Order: sequence, then C-alpha cells, then structure tokens
Amino acid sequence: MAPKKRDADFDEMTVADLRAQRERISQLEKELANKDEELEKLQSFAHSSNAEGVKSAIEKQFYAQMLSEKELSEKEGSLLRGQGEGREVVAIIPNVTQEVLSALSLEYDEAGNMKQKITEKFFAPRPAKTLPNSGGACLLLSWRISFKYVKTRSELKVTATYKWSPKPKPKPPAKRARTEEAAGARMESPAEEEPQGEEAPETAEEPAMARSPTPSRSPAREAVVSEDVE
Repeated sequence: MAPKKRDADFDEMTVADLRAQRERISQLEKELANKDEELEKLQSFAHSSNAEGVKSAIEKQFYAQMLSEKELSEKEGSLLRGQGEGREVVAIIPNVTQEVLSALSLEYDEAGNMKQKITEKFFAPRPAKTLPNSGGACLLLSWRISFKYVKTRSELKVTATYKWSPKPKPKPPAKRARTEEAAGARMESPAEEEPQGEEAPETAEEPAMARSPTPSRSPAREAVVSEDVE
C-alpha cells in the first residue's frame, strides 16, 4: 500500500509543477510581446530618423547644384528664365531600405514606377537659394520631384528642376484690412441676417384694415363738409 501513496504524492507534485511552469510560460510570453512592441517602436523611430536624414541629403545635393546664370553657360542659363524648362538637378542616395521608402511615403503606380511628389509637401518648405545682391530674387525648386529606386543597389535617385524667381510682392495690408472690415460689417448687419422676403406678410396685412364697414373719414374731408353746411 505504501508505494501507491508515494505515487499519489508524486502525481500531486507533478500537477503543481506543471501549473507553475504554465504560469511562468504565460508570464514570459507577455514580457516577450511587450519587448516586441518596444522593438517595433524603436525601429519605427529609427526609420523615421533615417528618412529625415535622406531628405536632408537630397536637399543638400540640390543646393550644391543650383547654380546662378553667372555660373552657367549661356545655353544653360537661358533655361532659368522666362519660358525656359528649368535646369535639372539630381540627387543619389545609397543604402536606402524599403522601410525608409515607406517612411518617406513613396509609392508605386500601376506601371511599377514611383509616383511624383509635390515639392512643398515633401520638403516643407520648398527649397530656394537666395541670390546675393539681387533684391530678394532666388533660385527656386520646381513644384514636383521625381523618384527612381534601384532595388539591386538599394539606391534612390531623385530628380527635379529649378528656375530663377523674383522676390514675391507682399500683399498690401491696408486693402486686406478694409476687406476684412467690410466683411465684418456685412456679417453684423441685421438687414442681411433676415431675408427681405420674410417682411412681405406684414406688409400684406395692412390693406385689410381698409375693408372695415365704417371707414374713418380723413380731416380734409371733414373740413369740406363743414364748409358746405355753413
């Protein structure tokens, strides 16, 4: 009979150990899930940081290539003014991963080519190189930029154009103030808040008083009657 008792005690110990081990495994799984979540956050932050570094590198390469007319040949300089197409600038960034491309919000079209981006939204603000002694004129990057990615080399190629741009004329503040004042006066005016059509029923009720069976006589009519009586 003694061996059977020892077997029962062993079974009870085995069940308790299994429960403890399951609880320990569950606890380790939760800790591992938290570690994975923290790792994803760190990786996302790293990709975003790398994406900002890529933007900065593109902008620096563009700035270095944005030359003025004096620094260019007559043919290339003519591209910067008037109806010119603009002079092309190219930036090449190596070792760009797919995660960084996603952080840059670069997408592919149906043909498998990367979609263009609006320069103002990609760089914020649009890169411009101020020209010295020009009264505020600058070399301004085009509205759109193009991208091409070479997977075999993890290389990103960015292409844009730039042109000469005069200093923007500031809007006259006085005219804007008068416009805002006039707009405010129209909003505060009660005549515009209430449609004119709503006053029509009140005007229409006035003639109803003239249908009285005993209309009142006017003072002029009374004067004429009194003269006839005399």
